[in-house]
Amino acid sequence: MSITGVIYVGYIVTNPVNQYQVIVSFNGGTAFSSSLPVSSVVPVPSPLPVPGFGFNVLPMANIAVDRSTSPNQGTLYAVWQDNRAGYADVLLARSVDGGLSWTAPQSVTGASAGAQHFFPAIDVSPVTGVIKIVYYTNQITTSLLDVFVAESTNGGNTFTNLRITDSSFNPNGISPVPVVTIGNFIDVTIVPNNGFFAVWTDALSGFQQIYGSNGM
Repeated sequence: MSITGVIYVGYIVTNPVNQYQVIVSFNGGTAFSSSLPVSSVVPVPSPLPVPGFGFNVLPMANIAVDRSTSPNQGTLYAVWQDNRAGYADVLLARSVDGGLSWTAPQSVTGASAGAQHFFPAIDVSPVTGVIKIVYYTNQITTSLLDVFVAESTNGGNTFTNLRITDSSFNPNGISPVPVVTIGNFIDVTIVPNNGFFAVWTDALSGFQQIYGSNGM
């Protein structure tokens, strides 16, 4: 992710410590800084400890930057899934100094404790600075999945969450063997007027397909 030619790359390391890190390039990717720590990470169990959830939940790092002219211009947002609360949740940390320091992680889901939320993807409006984060969750029906979007209009201080799937779905579809790659395909992009278009892997039809939805 970049702003005014600066490139930010976020990733999660798992050895010797579990940590979200960022590196920065000021010359178009020719050279990068040493790693800058964002937060410790508690890996989510893979597969999740939910009956029927046989898919992988690998550590995933997402990062976005506010390129707008809003009051939060230049703010970096790092999101990831984390098990520190004893269940998978989507956490966010912010940096206003180019990744040198970060806020304490905060949950963006607002769901009851114990539900599983994972594989987040983030985008920030280049016009208004509005943040959209899409993620999988089983907060509607424990054994099934939905996709929600979390939105912040105040620089990530607070979020509202909205379900964007019409129906909960079995992540394995009708396959007798759990499919392991459901989280490989999920993303979101913000369109004019703070709307968004999200894509994800859905098995509502009985087998895995790529679904999409646009919303505000």
